[in-house]
Amino acid sequence: MEKSETMRKMTINKDLIKELSTRMGVTNRRVYQRIKRIEDQRLVTKKEAACLLAHSEGISARDINTYFEPEIVKNVCKMIPENTTPLRRTGKDKKGAGKSASKQNENTVLFVPKEPLLSQTVFDDATKMAQYYLYFYIFENSIRNFINITMSSRYGNNWWQEKVVTNQNLKQVYDGVKSRKEAENENRFHGKRGEHEIYYTDIDDLRKIIEIFFPDLKPFLKQPKSFLEHMLRTINLSRRIIAHNNPLTRRDFERAKQAFSDWCDQLSIAKERLGERNG
Repeated sequence: MEKSETMRKMTINKDLIKELSTRMGVTNRRVYQRIKRIEDQRLVTKKEAACLLAHSEGISARDINTYFEPEIVKNVCKMIPENTTPLRRTGKDKKGAGKSASKQNENTVLFVPKEPLLSQTVFDDATKMAQYYLYFYIFENSIRNFINITMSSRYGNNWWQEKVVTNQNLKQVYDGVKSRKEAENENRFHGKRGEHEIYYTDIDDLRKIIEIFFPDLKPFLKQPKSFLEHMLRTINLSRRIIAHNNPLTRRDFERAKQAFSDWCDQLSIAKERLGERNG
């Protein structure tokens, strides 16, 4: 019974495959191949990949909700850009919507430069790592942003100068930030990291800031310090590999992806608390 239930959850509705085959003008086999490609490129489950393809081909939200479980549709809704029609909306699609959605989907494919000596494996890894990097970029900057907005809400926008620069336990942190900003100023042809000093910090700097100011952060996060430390450690273990342009295993990425999901869930509390303060 459990095995059949598991198989049902993994199986893509055959009527959906037929509809996609008709809309795309290809065989069922080509539809499955396209789903597999989306699965690998977007790092999603098979059903989520099929749901994304259905959306890009203009299948109505009403039909999509009959083809997939609510949880699948909910997950895919989060992946769809804001300027496209959400899956949760129902009703008839506008004429030509599928075609325009497909075109938009094709435009999001990464451009991979050509090189005559590298093996295809390197190019395949590069495409995967581009997707991985997206998560780590957002994850790390999300933690920076959380620290910045929570500290600003308690001490004002000048919190870095008043709380970090004057704290002798953080001398190494602000010296490092100052040095990076000075080096950046000498290379004005290159873009800047960000407006606030927090964006000149590295993982070790963030760890020290959290250590010192955790009593200020905890009311917004409602988690022990070990929770934030775990988030930083998860990022750092993988970003070292990414920083040196080496491939990260799917298992390591899935671990980081789950940590990011946990982090985002917990941030909802911070959002509520910040709203209360600003209300």
